[in-house]
Amino acid sequence: MRSGDRFCVGRKIDLLSYVAWLIEQKRPGERQRRPRRSETVSGDAVQQMLRAQQYRCALSGRQLTPDSASLDHIVAISRGGEHRIENAQVLHKDVNRAKGAMDNDEFLALCREVVAWADRRVPAEKPEGSQTCAK
Repeated sequence: MRSGDRFCVGRKIDLLSYVAWLIEQKRPGERQRRPRRSETVSGDAVQQMLRAQQYRCALSGRQLTPDSASLDHIVAISRGGEHRIENAQVLHKDVNRAKGAMDNDEFLALCREVVAWADRRVPAEKPEGSQTCAK
């Protein structure tokens, strides 16, 4: 049987079957398997991390609750980081959202820039007696 007989339907090729066949040819007998999350980061390990962080965000110090806590990768998976407890920290969900795929140093540098710029642009206090428009 030719290799093409397995994944050809008429003149069309079933691409997934073809890729699976190529992988099998490259590594016969060896199954490629990505580690499951439970094999690299466990609930117990995250609980220990939370206790070590005193239930505070690792970057902002905000108090964490079950609703506000978010597991973060210090080096994002998209940038080559691994899903391992050594590459994890618990952040406040708003901090994690702002951090995105940046690593901690990049994020903190960005925060410093924002604060420095905001400090330069703080409006002067309003003189006494000035009024604001009421709705």
